[in-house]
Parts: sequence; C-alpha cells; structure tokens
Amino acid sequence: MAKSTDKRRVPAIIVHQWLAEIDNDVGAIANPEKFDQFASQVVDQQPMTDETRTSWRQFLCRHVAPEDSPLFTFSRQSPDVKRTSHFAIISRATLLLRLASGATAKLFRDAGINGQSIEFWWQRLGQGRGLWEGTKEVDDLVDLWADIEAMLASVDAFQGRNDLAKQTFFLLAMNSSRHLLD
Repeated sequence: MAKSTDKRRVPAIIVHQWLAEIDNDVGAIANPEKFDQFASQVVDQQPMTDETRTSWRQFLCRHVAPEDSPLFTFSRQSPDVKRTSHFAIISRATLLLRLASGATAKLFRDAGINGQSIEFWWQRLGQGRGLWEGTKEVDDLVDLWADIEAMLASVDAFQGRNDLAKQTFFLLAMNSSRHLLD
C-alpha cells in the first residue's frame, strides 16, 4: 500500500478516522485487538475481493500507516490557535478540495465525460489563466504533486525577481523551467 499521505489514500484515511471515532474505546491504538475485530466486521460486509478486504483491514488497523497524516492532525485543530491556525485552515481546505474533486471526477466518469469532450472549456481556461501558451493535449497535462516542493522554491525566487505587474502564471512557468534546468 502507498504512504498515508498519498492523495489516493485520503478516502481510506477518512474511513479509518470515522471508524475510530464511532466508539472511543475501540481505537486502533487504545485497543488494537478490539478495533481489529470491529474493522473486520465492517470490511467483511463490503462487496470486495478477499485481497482488497485484507488490504483494507491492514490499513484500518494501522499495520500500513501507523501514524495519522499531518493533514488530518492539523484539520482537527481549532483555527483559534494562532501558532498553527494556517495549517488547520489549509488542511480543511485540502480535504474539502479532495472530496469535491473526487466527487466531480466520479460524476464525469459516470456521465461518460472525458477530458477530450470538454477540451473546448479547459483549453481556453488554461490559456486565459496563463497556465500554458498555445494548445495542449489531454495527455500533456501534468500531475503537479510530484514537483510541488521544487516549484514552491522557484515561485519564491520568481517573486523576488519580478514586479507584481509582471507576475503571470505563464512567465512563472517559463522562469521556473529555466531555473530548474540550471
């Protein structure tokens, strides 16, 4: 199984949190044997293959990811705590964005809509927002999660070099690409 912070794992992490909060005495850390039985009862009722059930049980009982992702730890904190309020707010926003994105993707799949069928919309949106210049193919759209740390450093450098009026997404992308290749 993937790391607990993997964006595809978010739904499984939410299920784990939900199961752990149903009964405080049944938490995977407080009472692992009791929680294992409880999780098995829940998982066994689901229409899954035996292999998938085993994977879910191992994950839910914290054999795969023993610690909660910081995303979930911060999302539970009150935004009134000044020292970490920004983490709490960003964590909640991230979870809501993941939920909305997943629900939208499922609706699109169920309706038979793919990237090519709405290209007329996203192509102009990306150009208009300065995300790219010219046309892009569906296969050219890149998953930005892999490069996020390097890109954030590049954004800081870009903002230091350019006046606010010249800071477009396209210029940022062009400067960041050159900066990463140096």
